[in-house]
Amino acid sequence: MSVRRPPSGRRNLVRIAGRIGLVVGSLALAAALLAWVFHDFDASEVLAAVRRLSWGEWATIIAAFAALLVAEAVLAAAFVPGLSIGRGAITFLATSAVTSVVPGPSDYPLRYRMLRSWGYDAGVAATAGAGPTVFNSAHKLVMPLVAAVALWLGDVRVAGVGRLLAVACAVLLAVSALVAFVVGTEARTRAAGGVVAKLVRKPVAEPIVRARNQAVALARQRWKRAVFGEVLVVTASVVLFVACMRGVGLPAERASWPALLCVWAMVRAVSALPTTPGDIGVSELVYVSLIGQVAGLGWVNTITAGVVVYRLMTFFAPVPLGLAAFGLWRWTVRPSVAVDRPARS
Repeated sequence: MSVRRPPSGRRNLVRIAGRIGLVVGSLALAAALLAWVFHDFDASEVLAAVRRLSWGEWATIIAAFAALLVAEAVLAAAFVPGLSIGRGAITFLATSAVTSVVPGPSDYPLRYRMLRSWGYDAGVAATAGAGPTVFNSAHKLVMPLVAAVALWLGDVRVAGVGRLLAVACAVLLAVSALVAFVVGTEARTRAAGGVVAKLVRKPVAEPIVRARNQAVALARQRWKRAVFGEVLVVTASVVLFVACMRGVGLPAERASWPALLCVWAMVRAVSALPTTPGDIGVSELVYVSLIGQVAGLGWVNTITAGVVVYRLMTFFAPVPLGLAAFGLWRWTVRPSVAVDRPARS
């Protein structure tokens, strides 16, 4: 007896509803764990700290958020020859919103379609469209080094962090050396692709080599712009994070900016591991736990309020902005432009 599958539209709605349920459940679990670990945790105090933010403090936070959006637009445009900052902002916001609510690797297909609709050929759209995804994953591997430098600059005292960072940096160096060796030449990449093809039992060797050659060509042409854009994004993100913490009342005497940078970089490194959508729930727990060790007793509600505001700006606020950007793209795209799908490997 055959089982009738629901229509694809209904399946998508079910998947999206499941994604939203996972986000809500992760936040509820994170709050329960905070209440269990920190006996002075009080959700009403957290909300009160957020409500006490003045208009001036909100203006500072929103200005830092706007700077972050500009930085993300610069980074998105850095991978595509001739792409304007405005279209870079549209691609970043639209893909951010889609990946927040749609399960699976949904950012690259959307970015590819957007670039094709703007007249870029399939090769440029495929390579440049994958650039932000690959670069974002790669930069997270560098975050343990950033955290280690911040730890040294700020003389941050957090139990076990120094040993953890030492292990993370050693793993980073080993992984980076292995990747550099494999992609250093086309022959070594083809050999590694052959090994992968045998493991997955699919003919992926040649697509891996093509992707390597395209990535090398893109990196040679655009790496300076990409690094500049990434530096802007990291700087703007840290400024926003510090502004949120200072806005809710966490003083520099309790958590200096190097300490906050160290924690932020560690959480960014943790986000390289696939967990919940946008690492919601997981990031909040790590933020509060580590900054709580730095600040000491009695600051858990203030720290949680700062994390709530930061995540509100970086995870939730981009969703309506991204949906608006997606609608703008769909409204302005020329229907005469053929948009094909990237070839499957």
